[in-house]
This record gives sequence, structure tokens and C-alpha cells, in this order.
Amino acid sequence: MAKSREYPNFPSSQTGGVMPMSIRSRFEHERQRLTDDFTDKWRKWRAQWIKDQTLHPSEPRHVEALERELYNPIRRAYRAPWNWFERQLTNYVSHHRANVIRRSITYLIGIYGVTFWLYYIAKYKQRTWEDGSRSSWPMFIFRRETALPGDPAYPSVGYKFKKQEFADLGFSERKALRYKDPNENN
Repeated sequence: MAKSREYPNFPSSQTGGVMPMSIRSRFEHERQRLTDDFTDKWRKWRAQWIKDQTLHPSEPRHVEALERELYNPIRRAYRAPWNWFERQLTNYVSHHRANVIRRSITYLIGIYGVTFWLYYIAKYKQRTWEDGSRSSWPMFIFRRETALPGDPAYPSVGYKFKKQEFADLGFSERKALRYKDPNENN
């Protein structure tokens, strides 16, 4: 079986070796239309194809039933204010631009919220021995000095925890519930 010269067999293919059907014909590019193969029949076909690419002014249509089918009720609820905002914006700019503005604003608000949430956790919700597992993410930030071979402090690896300090979370510095030796007079 002879292979077609029009569809070469490349080593990798997005379609698994099967060539996709082209609706543009073999005269897709202007250079191909300048040959003698581009007859009046093909010119007529190309003119009709270009005319068919023009959409009706009411396209694309917004179908409410399709939106209810595609999005669950929770997603529809939190999208409702932004849908309203986008509809109001289409009075001033194109539908595409209104959609881009709406998505950009929602993403920026999300990034803003996550940034402040992470800042709050890092600043105010540090773990303590009283609520160590529930309070926050484990954050241990230590700055180590660089020690290269030849430096006097070379084998140093920075701050080392003592055995009793590992996962202490401030327990040894507590003010309440301190053990008092009964033999000690205070």
C-alpha cells in the first residue's frame, strides 16, 4: 500500500498517526492557490467556504439551560455576581473584553486573599505547645552562615537543636504549669 505524498508520516503525531480531516482543502495557503491546479471549480468552492466562515450577528448564543447543565448550583451561586458585573460591562466594551476583565479581577482578588491569608498565618498563628498540631503549618526559619572548606567554622552547620528543644514549640519557656520541687522552699 503506497503512502500518500500529501500526508507524510512523521515520527510523532497528535492524532496517533491518523491524519485529521481538513475542511480547508489542499489550497489552504496562498502559494498553493497560485498553481494551475487551482481551477474555477476550486475558486468557487473556496469562495463558498470563506462565506460560510462568517457567523450570524447573534452568534455565539448564550443558552441558560446549558449553563445550568454545565455548572453545579454552588458554582452558579458564586458566579452570579460576576456574571451580572460582566453583563453590565458589555454595555461599554465588547463581550470578549468584558470576559477578560471579569476573569482578571476574580483572579487578582483570589491572589490578594491567599497572600493575606498566608501572611496572617506566618505572622500571628505561630505554633505553640498548647495547640501545636492545630494552630498552623510547621515553620522553622533559620538563617545559616555559609561555611566553605578552609573557613575556621567549616564543620559548623548553623544552629543545632538540643534534644529537649526538638519540637518544643515554646514548652520550656512557659509561665504556667511549671513543676515546683516539693523540697524547695519558696
